[in-house]
Amino acid sequence: EMSSEFLASHLADSRVIIASCKDALIQALGTLTCHEAGIKALENCSEESQLLLVRALLRKYENRAWGQSNWLMLRMWLGEESAFAYHDPRQPCLFQDNSQKIMTTPLLRGRQKNSSHTGLLHLIAPPMPSRHFQNLIMQVLINDEAYCTEFLNSLLSQINWSFSEFIHILQDIENLLQRDNQAPLPDPRQLKICSMCFDLTISLMRALEMIVHIAPAIFKDSNRSNSENLLSRVLQLVI
Repeated sequence: EMSSEFLASHLADSRVIIASCKDALIQALGTLTCHEAGIKALENCSEESQLLLVRALLRKYENRAWGQSNWLMLRMWLGEESAFAYHDPRQPCLFQDNSQKIMTTPLLRGRQKNSSHTGLLHLIAPPMPSRHFQNLIMQVLINDEAYCTEFLNSLLSQINWSFSEFIHILQDIENLLQRDNQAPLPDPRQLKICSMCFDLTISLMRALEMIVHIAPAIFKDSNRSNSENLLSRVLQLVI
C-alpha cells in the first residue's frame, strides 16, 4: 500500500518533469488497476492521495499525454454492470483464437497464447471496476464546476478531433481505391493512424459515457451555469 500511496500522490506532481519518469508512474498505476489487489490498495490510500490521483486523471487533455491516463480512468469503469457499452468484461474485438473470446482469469501478454505484448494489457486484463473511484470522480466533477467544465470541454473537443481525423483518413483511403481499382494497397502507416484515431474516439466516448452515467447532474441541473452548454455539446455528438 505504500507504493500505491506514492504512485497516486505523484502522478501529476509538477516536480516530475522527465517524460520517461512520467511514463513509468502511469505504467505502474496501470498495472495496479489490472489486479484486484492493486485496485484495493488504491482504494485504501489516504483521501488526499486518492483526490490527487482523481484530479490528475481529470485534467484537461490539452498540452499533456492524455491517452494513457484516459485508459487508466476507464479501468475503473470497464466491466461495470450498469455501463452501456462497457458492461461486457471483454471487448468483442479481442479474441484468443478465431472462435472464442478471451475468458481466462490470469493476465495474458497478448491476444494469442504465447504471443508477445500487444500494448493492450489494460483491455485484456480481467475487469476490476471500482465504484469507490467512480463516486470520487463524481464528487470532484460535481463539487468543482470550473474544473469539471474545463475537463469536459477538453474531452468533447478531443472526441470531435479524433473522429474527424478518422473520417478524413478513411475517406482518403476510399477515394484512392475508387479512383483506381489497380491502385496499390494504402500505406500501412496511414492504416495504422486511421486505426489509432478510431481507437482514441472509442476510448474517449467511453469516458464520456462514464461521466454521463455517474454524474448526470452536470448536464441536467439548471443551477449549474454550464449545464446547458455541455448538454448541447453532448447532443451534437448524437446528431
